[in-house]
Order: sequence, then C-alpha cells, then structure tokens
Amino acid sequence: MLDLSLHLKKLVWMRILRHQIYWIFSLILAQNFCCTSFLQ
Repeated sequence: MLDLSLHLKKLVWMRILRHQIYWIFSLILAQNFCCTSFLQ
C-alpha cells in the first residue's frame, strides 16, 4: 500500500516536471523565434 502511494507520487511528480520542462522549452523557443524574426 505504501509502495503504491509512493509510485503514484513519483508518477505525478514526473508528469509535473515534464510539463514544466515542456513549458520552459516552448517559452525559450518562442523567445528565440521572436528574436530571430525581429533581427531579420
């Protein structure tokens, strides 16, 4: 029972971290795209 809750917590944390990584990555990509389009 304890192992199951730990496993679920790990899955939730992995999902949250993955979501944050995707969000930060898309933000950086958007900034780079805006900078390059502004320079051209």
